[in-house]
Amino acid sequence: MSFYFRFPVEPLYSLRSMGAGMKTEWIRKGKIVAWGVIGILMATAATGLLLSARWGTNNYWLLEARFSNNDNDSILRQHFLAEDSSDAARYQDLFLYFVSGFIAGLDDTGARVRHPGAPSIAGREMDSVEGFTRTAPMLAAWIASGRPAEVRIADGRSINLLDTLRRGLLAGTDPSNPGYWGAIGNADQRTCEAADVARTLWLLRDRLWPTLNDNERNQIAGWLNQTNGKTVADNNWHLFPVIVSLVLKDLGQPYDAEGSLWHWHQFLRFHRGGGWYVDGERGHIDYYAAWGIFYDLDWIDRIDPAFAADAARFFAPFIADWSYVIGPNGIPIMGRSQCYRLAAPVPLIAAARHALIPAGQSRRALDATWRYFVANGALERGSVTQGYCHEDLRLLDNYSGSSSCLWSLRSLIVAFLYPPDSPFWTEPAQPLPIEQSDYTHTIPPAGWVLHGEHANGRIVLEQIGRPDIAHPLIDQSLHQRLSEWIWDYPRRPDNDAFKYENLFYSSTVPLCTPPS
Repeated sequence: MSFYFRFPVEPLYSLRSMGAGMKTEWIRKGKIVAWGVIGILMATAATGLLLSARWGTNNYWLLEARFSNNDNDSILRQHFLAEDSSDAARYQDLFLYFVSGFIAGLDDTGARVRHPGAPSIAGREMDSVEGFTRTAPMLAAWIASGRPAEVRIADGRSINLLDTLRRGLLAGTDPSNPGYWGAIGNADQRTCEAADVARTLWLLRDRLWPTLNDNERNQIAGWLNQTNGKTVADNNWHLFPVIVSLVLKDLGQPYDAEGSLWHWHQFLRFHRGGGWYVDGERGHIDYYAAWGIFYDLDWIDRIDPAFAADAARFFAPFIADWSYVIGPNGIPIMGRSQCYRLAAPVPLIAAARHALIPAGQSRRALDATWRYFVANGALERGSVTQGYCHEDLRLLDNYSGSSSCLWSLRSLIVAFLYPPDSPFWTEPAQPLPIEQSDYTHTIPPAGWVLHGEHANGRIVLEQIGRPDIAHPLIDQSLHQRLSEWIWDYPRRPDNDAFKYENLFYSSTVPLCTPPS
């Protein structure tokens, strides 16, 4: 094979014998070739730098490949959505699905769990801390309710959950261990995670805590006590140091009594009536009312009912209102942290403990939520997707990373606290309000009106006094996507107007359609 390349190849000494036109043409083509070579070299160098940057920040793309090489997702969907399986069997399968994902991402230290997914502004290392701390209370709730501490996961391995938690808690709080979670500073994400560590310890106060020696107890308590005196966001974060202190007190460890009272009274300022709290003086009322604020208040009531009395007396009216939010065809989602959506039924699940609604309706709230989202792609690779149904970075806040959405497990944590033979698990399911009739339910403290359409299961949240404007959901641009991939740092669109400023939010808005 031969190639014909139209380019003057005469030696340089022949330039003098060329005509002026030929010289000009030779020089022009030479410049083209030179610039082409330079362009190729620059592109090669740039590609190397970009890949170096990507590799230097993390190797999560390898983790993505490892997690994608299993069929646990389809098996879970098949088993969980089966109509002929008992609730006990279905939720055991769901539990083991998350345990399998937890173990798959667990690092060699046992203190961090690395899930694939988009990063947070706190960085991959903090994301890996969340992978442990946000799943640990679910494992602890399973054990504390009398379920077996040893389970067999999808790959056939037998896992001792108590040993796994013990190892992780000791490694994460040991400054000399590579898995150490780090010192807790002001406005530190670790303060949030410390509350989940404290919950885990409290649940296992009879199973794990007695197995620790004095040095180990002091080590864990010392790490938790780093939350003392630290500034926190002036919102639901005030509840984190309260939970830490109450748990340490109950475990007989030093704690910050004065500081926890101060944070408690700071939080109580946010009450707007009927158990509804604004999330900070300049914040909003949104779904944090359920998966953040009510969840923590219920925990405080479990740990120290006398301490929680000022808030617990409002549980009944809040739960009565919240029952109009939950349905089998999705929820009228609005506000931030929408990937926590599977925790939306927390108040109704906890309501059975307070005998505020029938146990069968309480479980129905759990199951209606999980059935809908499992059927619509909310679970992947042993974890929860970063969106409403599928992954959707348009909705993902910059503070949320690859493990943040595991706050969704909070509904399972509360559910698994009920022993298998409790009425919560054994009573026949009872319908939710949307499954009984149409309704219009006004909640003045929240500024909401909830409209329910029984025939199609549609729930619409109307914000009282908002102008009738429908702010669109802004797509993540190609530039933002490339930048986030290259630098492994969130570059997501500002969709606060869509999340907070629309007049109507509907459970049937097509957020389950994957973004293009």
